[in-house]
Amino acid sequence: QSQDTVRDALPGFYSSLKGKLRTPKEGADTVSWLCVAPKDALEPGGFYLDRRTVPKHVSTNFLTGTSYADEKVQRLVERLEERLAAVLGADR
Repeated sequence: QSQDTVRDALPGFYSSLKGKLRTPKEGADTVSWLCVAPKDALEPGGFYLDRRTVPKHVSTNFLTGTSYADEKVQRLVERLEERLAAVLGADR
């Protein structure tokens, strides 16, 4: 059913990735496995699908040309760190 939702909401995305989308149960399998896998079995910064690393970037027509300026990425990281510090500080 979740794949039907993706198909209906994002038809271009769905058709580009048809056959690669996972059910919630299949997606949860890899996430759960990552939580208990031995550290030496994991690739730092790896992007995992079906318990193995896969390329981090999908090359499709609708994503071609996407880029992120280093300063914008850094600012996003800073904002996330600020919010996390605020949340953690409020809990202490």
